[in-house]
Amino acid sequence: MNRFLQLIGFVFFMLMISDTAIAQNYPSRPIKIIVGFPPGGGSDAMARIMASALSTELKVAVTVENKVGAGGVIGTDFLAKSAPDGYTLQLATPGSYTIAPSLRKLPYDPVKDIQPVCMLATYPNLIVASTASGITSLADLVAKAKADPSRFNFASSGNGTTPHLAFEYFNMVAGVKITHIPYKGNGPAIADLLAGQVHLTVADPLPLLPHIQSGKIKALALTTKARSGFLPNFPSMTELGFPQYDVPLWLGITAPAGLPEPVLVRLNDAISKIMANPEIIEKFAAGGMDAGYTPASTYSKIMAEERIRWADVIKRNNITD
Repeated sequence: MNRFLQLIGFVFFMLMISDTAIAQNYPSRPIKIIVGFPPGGGSDAMARIMASALSTELKVAVTVENKVGAGGVIGTDFLAKSAPDGYTLQLATPGSYTIAPSLRKLPYDPVKDIQPVCMLATYPNLIVASTASGITSLADLVAKAKADPSRFNFASSGNGTTPHLAFEYFNMVAGVKITHIPYKGNGPAIADLLAGQVHLTVADPLPLLPHIQSGKIKALALTTKARSGFLPNFPSMTELGFPQYDVPLWLGITAPAGLPEPVLVRLNDAISKIMANPEIIEKFAAGGMDAGYTPASTYSKIMAEERIRWADVIKRNNITD
């Protein structure tokens, strides 16, 4: 028994030495950040901002690698199968972490195979209406939709996307049933909204703002319970009588499961400093995002809560991929 206890103690001692060595040596070579979407998009742009800032903070090269496909699933699968050493990270978005698990069988487990590192930013979508719809406000939409349930429809960027689920969730919360029309991307959905072919959509604010300012479409609400620092003039769901509705989008940093604790701490220390930098905050704001560092423990909780919510929305509305 004594020899067994001595062996256990030796193992723990060696692990402690190993962790200390990792902390002292990390990072000692280039780091790559995986992005599950093509170059030039919003998440890619933010990843490149983070790569530059991390490179300066950690004093190693940090590059972005695009692993495109299946709404981010290809990139997340690549991350899950990478070594948990802190040299492969991902610029994470909700789809492959909190929605896809309820839509299809995945080649990874988003809980067991992934380590959340921290959240970087949140941002709202906007619910907007075409001028041809005659909808003047969110309250007006709800009243008219209740009076005539088959009257309105909404466009989304595709079945099972965040905009689709965000509107189906609004249907549930508001007690209405506005019909879904899926498109292949935001561009075609917005084009048909402008043409008056569809009544409503939920989308990223940036491509919508010029059309709101020109009066071609009407902004009804942010998809969040609080106003956005980037969009201070648009009302929140709480103000409009739906405090239980809160669907922010987010960007975060994730790593393969099994990341050594000293590496997790080192990354969080570096990223928390970066996200407090006014220049970085301004760059995220230019992309329509409210920058704000959130540690791994809170980030994990947010992901878990969203998985439960989206699983319920998907099941109750019989949503398929």
